[in-house]
Amino acid sequence: MSPAPGDRHRALAYVGASAFINVASFLYTVLCSRILGPVDYGVLASLLALLLVVGVPLNAAQLATVRAATEASPGAGVRVVLVRAIAVGAALTAAGALASPLVAKYLRLGSVIPVVVLAVYVGFAAVSTAPQGVLIARGATMRVALVLCAGSTLRLTLGLSLVTAGGGVTGALTASVVGQAVVLALLLRSLRPAPQLRTPRAHREQVRPSGADGLLALAALMGFAAFTSVDALASRRLFLPAASGFYVASATAARVALFAPGALAVVAYPRLTRSWGTGLGFRSQVRTFTLGVVAIALAVASGLCVASSSVVHLLFGPSYGEAVATLPVLAGGAALMALVEFATYANVSRRSAWALAPWIAAAAIGAVAALARPSPHALAVVVLTVAAVTAAATLLPLLVLRDRQHGADLLPGRSAADHMSPARSAEPRSSGGTR
Repeated sequence: MSPAPGDRHRALAYVGASAFINVASFLYTVLCSRILGPVDYGVLASLLALLLVVGVPLNAAQLATVRAATEASPGAGVRVVLVRAIAVGAALTAAGALASPLVAKYLRLGSVIPVVVLAVYVGFAAVSTAPQGVLIARGATMRVALVLCAGSTLRLTLGLSLVTAGGGVTGALTASVVGQAVVLALLLRSLRPAPQLRTPRAHREQVRPSGADGLLALAALMGFAAFTSVDALASRRLFLPAASGFYVASATAARVALFAPGALAVVAYPRLTRSWGTGLGFRSQVRTFTLGVVAIALAVASGLCVASSSVVHLLFGPSYGEAVATLPVLAGGAALMALVEFATYANVSRRSAWALAPWIAAAAIGAVAALARPSPHALAVVVLTVAAVTAAATLLPLLVLRDRQHGADLLPGRSAADHMSPARSAEPRSSGGTR
């Protein structure tokens, strides 16, 4: 069950869109920092760091939606999942607004307005997880890619315009809100079913994400986030401030190797979920996407190793020259982390406890750092070693796993053929291609 040419094109489009979004986000951050200056940029960076924390449960909710939509029929209704997402988004916005005085005080902000604007953004992002998850499950990844690129472009251009006009931190965050609102509107418009799939509302099956699937995805993604950040946190305790800054800069540059493979893992998730549910072709899907992850991660990591000095100088400036020494090692570790990330998604797709393996890896790095108190280069070697062991432990069993013959995890009352139905995506296909 190798991906058809149309599937490969959609996967590549989503990976390309992910790369574009990350570049646009990087430009947005760098250019805003130059316009705002150190004081206001410190405020913006603190608020954007909060978004990284909130993004983990939102990604978990999207994975649960992808699974539910994959296991449902192509024409299943989305009213239930949309209502839930709207309720969660409204609750998050209200909670953020109520907590804005405390957050503003903790971050030493002069006003609660930036926190309130950030809360509105989180609300739109939470609602967007529902239509985006359904569209990814139904194979409309190219459509999602175009929508996300449009939102990122709008955020970049509008944000720079507002900040240049004197909008400050609030203007920069307002651009993010407008961009996310446009993304949500376009996703909802794309969610309309094809005419041949429309059924009366009273008889339509509904996409209903499972709370258990959401919790497993949340725990797995939080573990992977801890795995990829524990060394940077440990560096603050182990090294002098300057040495810690050099290490964190090197680690930040190395994590570029995770961007495109992470997008490929998102594309692979519905196919892996479908294959595991039917018991057909799971191992071949894992092998195919593993080759893709390896190719992309190795290409990016090799580029970082060859041009490590140029990368550090371009991203952080000549004063960060000492970060060059650890970048090749951390780039290799990031390439292995990309394999761990894909294995985590694959294990979530089969509801396996192995999806929590990154927690063990994070604990191992933290324990070695606390007990051995390594140098920056030695800590990078520890990260590389733990990433290699974790990648082998989580990915190799998937590569040799036998396909199930009867689909033990099929939903009650449904056959393997029922679970294959989402493969018939509502997105139009060319007459010459096959799924």
